[in-house]
Amino acid sequence: MGNDRAWMGLGLLVGLALAPRSAEARVYPIPILADTEDDLRLLIEDGVLDPDDFETLLELLSNPVDLNRANKNQVYDLPGVSLKLAGAIVDDRRANGPFASQADLARVPGVTDEIVAQARLFAYAEPRPDKPRLEDLRTNLKMRGSYFIQDRSTFSASQTSSNSTEELGYGRLPQSYVATRVEHPWGFEAGFVGLQREAVVRAAYSPADQAIYADWGYPALQLGRLWGSVERGRYSAIAGHYTAGFGLGITFDSTNRTRPQGWYPDMAVNTDIEDGDFRLRQALVGVSGRVEDVPLGSLLLESTAFVSSRTPDVYQYHMAVTGDEAFDPDSPDLSSPRVFIDGYKAAYITIPNAYRENLVGLNTELSARGSTRFGLTGWMGFYDKTALDGTPDNEEWYVRQRVADDNQFGAFGAYAGHSVGGFDFTGEYARSLSGGNAVQLMALYDDGPAEIELSARHFDTTYDNPHARGIAAADVYRGFRDRDEQGLRLRTEIKPTKIFKTRWMVDAWKNLSTDRANLEVFGRVQLDPQKWLMLAAMADHRNRDLANNGRTRIYGGDYADQFADAGDFDEDVTVITDDTNIVDGAGSRNYWALQTRFSLIPATQLELFYRRVYEDAGLVYPQGGEICEPGFQIGTASWAKVRVKPTDSTTLTVRWRYWDDDVHGSKGDRFTDGYLQAQQKINKTWSATLRGGLLFDLVDLPAEWADACKLVGRPDLEAACGVTVDTDTALSAAKKKPEALILATVEARFR
Repeated sequence: MGNDRAWMGLGLLVGLALAPRSAEARVYPIPILADTEDDLRLLIEDGVLDPDDFETLLELLSNPVDLNRANKNQVYDLPGVSLKLAGAIVDDRRANGPFASQADLARVPGVTDEIVAQARLFAYAEPRPDKPRLEDLRTNLKMRGSYFIQDRSTFSASQTSSNSTEELGYGRLPQSYVATRVEHPWGFEAGFVGLQREAVVRAAYSPADQAIYADWGYPALQLGRLWGSVERGRYSAIAGHYTAGFGLGITFDSTNRTRPQGWYPDMAVNTDIEDGDFRLRQALVGVSGRVEDVPLGSLLLESTAFVSSRTPDVYQYHMAVTGDEAFDPDSPDLSSPRVFIDGYKAAYITIPNAYRENLVGLNTELSARGSTRFGLTGWMGFYDKTALDGTPDNEEWYVRQRVADDNQFGAFGAYAGHSVGGFDFTGEYARSLSGGNAVQLMALYDDGPAEIELSARHFDTTYDNPHARGIAAADVYRGFRDRDEQGLRLRTEIKPTKIFKTRWMVDAWKNLSTDRANLEVFGRVQLDPQKWLMLAAMADHRNRDLANNGRTRIYGGDYADQFADAGDFDEDVTVITDDTNIVDGAGSRNYWALQTRFSLIPATQLELFYRRVYEDAGLVYPQGGEICEPGFQIGTASWAKVRVKPTDSTTLTVRWRYWDDDVHGSKGDRFTDGYLQAQQKINKTWSATLRGGLLFDLVDLPAEWADACKLVGRPDLEAACGVTVDTDTALSAAKKKPEALILATVEARFR
């Protein structure tokens, strides 16, 4: 069940990522009323929060917006804040002075209690002293630990087949990290993240075997982040780990910001709420300097230069061995390197420091009166795969995900924007060094009750820019989202009254190489008839054509591979290879959900959620009595959460969930899980959170119709109608001990 749920989580994230990246208008699909990062991640699993929105919120959680220093674009990332309201917040600060606290936001017209509540985790306000002293140093400290408890009595290592880390006996021990950030009003900041975890600590490639030999380590002490920055007037610089982005992000953007401009420190640490593992995203490593607000007549100039040399980690199945031959990215026959740990063949392994990426870039922007801006961005880089010990040259193996086709790569582009009244127009053009073009246009209208965004995009099939993060669907082409795509998207949020709001999104796009169209439609309606009551309904339709967006778009392969991947069958499925009617057009995923939140008892809040999913996953079911045809796989999920504040300093939260991927069959998973969380503010400096969760596998017997296709003379469909879980395996779930995860967090703010 552990591995099945890991694949379920990966598949769910990939599926949810089909929602385009919110790269401009910050209209989150739901109100963000979360207490912790873990609450945000549960919203992803429930299917109501886009993974890219989560990444933005996680970045804000680790690097909160300073309301007394942020510009309009930075404030715009906050939940519930429109572009017009972000401008009003900045204007109010300039007119009335700094905010005394985060709650002081309420003085700005248009900022509601809900907006203040949503911004609680993602923003802060602390006025700087007029005459800073040495002792005015501010320090934020966060320590977090996890312990995953799992029944491993059925796990054993094999000498003849691949083994997961659980089967090899790893992943049993606690993990932890510490993150600290110091700031002084003189303009100095520094940050550090250190991790202690189980992981591969050394790896070497063997050209003769086309395999990787690795060592497992615990504790694998990892320097996750280390950076320092200085800001003096209009000049600022950072050294160490950082991110950077510009314009609409199609030329260069390594951030998760809505409207990036320049460099940003990066302190975000991802926590996997399934097994408690801690992960870091791939940041830039080097130096960056910025000069801003340089007067040039009636214009203001801002310029940022950046240099990076980093060694990313790579998932083993994203590597393709070429054997020192010319790489053909369209070849489906390239295999991933085998990985051996302690003499055993291992699977699902992330290889640390797999290659080196060196790059250098420059951005320059001119702005006029805050309403018009024009910018140029250019950068170039090269790969060095010999950074992995034993790799003889750059042609020995290739990375399939977000790595350019050539070892030398880069892009250059231009963007422009203009604001007038309630309208904001932005556009960007970029060209990769390989010759591919990209264009993104954006129009945003905000009149208070309504915010409407209309965007268009075009990415050539040859646009291989690994640092592009524009609006794009997740149907990757050669590992890139911002490639091989044309699309048009409309997003809107309308609040005609104080008690009613609705959000809608329509996105239509096609893939240039296959000329196939895709569509997503999302809608949410929310009613707040009383302060203590919220009612909401939402629905989503996503066309995920398997023949267009399935395995061939990532790994290469044929229709049989796609069908096997879509249906979660074994790799040796060979039926229906030529029956493309089953695969073409499949992949539609539809859901509707209901949500309510109410507080009838003081200091107590209850939230209920129910979702029904209809997914055309290429499965075959009995239809109409005597023939098996493609049908929807129906899934369901529901949960209840109670939040209680017995005192001003104590918060208790209980959440319980039921999940079934296939109500009428036995595909996917069926389980129930929940957690109890206690948050305690010890004093003005210290706070602690303890969270304990349990997961129970549920019996999921084979469907009654499992052998139906054999009875109607369709032997070609027998494998599809068969089940992947036999009765004995399903019943064993009832005897399996529950899995448990304990998370403990301690935070402190020293002022």
